[in-house]
Amino acid sequence: MKKYTLFVGSQYYPRGGWMDLHGEFDSVLEAESCVNDNPTFQDQEGGMECNIEWAHVVDTTTQQIVWVYRARFNQATRRAETTWAAS
Repeated sequence: MKKYTLFVGSQYYPRGGWMDLHGEFDSVLEAESCVNDNPTFQDQEGGMECNIEWAHVVDTTTQQIVWVYRARFNQATRRAETTWAAS
């Protein structure tokens, strides 16, 4: 497993947990680029292409969310820049 995992989804078709895993990366920048370069994902259950409406990058060593993306607000935030925390 690489250091960073990317979880993505849409608001309308939530899957939850590991079903939202979109990839593993060596850096946060690689994961961010994945979302920015291709803002869609293939739904595993229905097989349809969906827009990425939210994304979280998780550091697998600390188990903390280090990057948050919200398409609705066209907003991406690094963990160090916000007080938002995962529960």
